[in-house]
Amino acid sequence: YYLGGGGEGTKTSTIFDYNISNVQNITSSHKLDYQISFNGGHRDTEDKLRAHFPSNKVTNFTEKNFNERLKEIERKLTRGEIKPTEKLLLIIDSHGAESNKELTHSISLANNKQVKDLNNLNGSDSVSLDRLKKIADLAEAKGVKLGIVDFSCHSGSTLNLAKKLSQNTCVISSTGPHHYGYAGSGVFADLFMKELAKPHMNLEAAFLKARKNSIDAGYPMISTPMHQMIANEFYGDLTNLLYYERLNKEGKLVNHIKNKDIDCIDC
Repeated sequence: YYLGGGGEGTKTSTIFDYNISNVQNITSSHKLDYQISFNGGHRDTEDKLRAHFPSNKVTNFTEKNFNERLKEIERKLTRGEIKPTEKLLLIIDSHGAESNKELTHSISLANNKQVKDLNNLNGSDSVSLDRLKKIADLAEAKGVKLGIVDFSCHSGSTLNLAKKLSQNTCVISSTGPHHYGYAGSGVFADLFMKELAKPHMNLEAAFLKARKNSIDAGYPMISTPMHQMIANEFYGDLTNLLYYERLNKEGKLVNHIKNKDIDCIDC
């Protein structure tokens, strides 16, 4: 399941379009049955989706379609239509807010509304990924291997879906809970998807290769015990080093300086 493309206003395309061909390569390489809820009202994006996927496989990323996709997955897991020998993969590719006392965090829907604040998604409608908790619990109970990949900003919070679950569940984020994610060629999301499209590739191997070669300022995370040990050791100390000021709009660096009692800052 590929979900996202929200919060992009009335432009003809979205910043997430580069991944559409990557998704097509993954579904072809691994011969996956798939459903896509992506975009909504962007002419060039719609043309690209039509070029890569049959129309009956694609819907707009509205709240209604988001909920229908998740209910469909829950129903298949409950009825045993997804078997323990099979794998379930959800890829999230949209704007994302910092967690607001959620287990995970919220992402933008596609409704021709433009995100005005990349920290809290003001300006666009959104849904919480906490809705995935039931799917994670059902997959665990049914013994289905579940992968959740979240490419949105502040996506590190989504790793909470894997806590206290067995190794049947793997969650990957393109950055930490307090940082932006990045779209485009050469960034973690692009490299990860290209790696995952290779035959016989698994999520952890694709993560490690993309993490090694990515050029953006995000902090990709994976829910393996080894990575969690590393993140617990280093992420807090690296957090402020990954902040920057972008045309005085987001203000992560300025807010960090204002809110922390620090004598100096490294950047």
